[in-house]
Amino acid sequence: MDTDNGNDSSSAPLADWLEALIATIGDCLTAHSPMGPLGWYAYEEGDMTELVIFPKTVLFVGGEMDGELGVPGFSFDVQTLLTSLERVDAVQWNSQGMGPHDEEGARLSIEGIYQGHEVWIRILAEAPEGEEPGMEVDTSDSDW
Repeated sequence: MDTDNGNDSSSAPLADWLEALIATIGDCLTAHSPMGPLGWYAYEEGDMTELVIFPKTVLFVGGEMDGELGVPGFSFDVQTLLTSLERVDAVQWNSQGMGPHDEEGARLSIEGIYQGHEVWIRILAEAPEGEEPGMEVDTSDSDW
């Protein structure tokens, strides 16, 4: 699965281990509908790196759905990701977010160690509000 440039919270180049983690997560995704690149944000909080990763929306162009946004459906191979970690401290699924002020919504949350780095990974079911679409799909000549 491709990833976009993301939004690293620092101005430093992306660390090799973080790039490898993002690629591993992308490899765990199987799209069930058109899916563009993954979006992501990385933050450092003390010794922990928080990684928020999500499928970007799809913009439909042409036909009856022109201008509408679609949310890509996908399956996620949790076991493969867990085995890529040196240590797993917590795994949690939140089906609808954690309340009215939770902007991340449904997500898989994993805390552990990856290549010697403490990580908190959140894989969102949908892109956060305000994210630009990751791809366009021509729906003018199809059965959408």
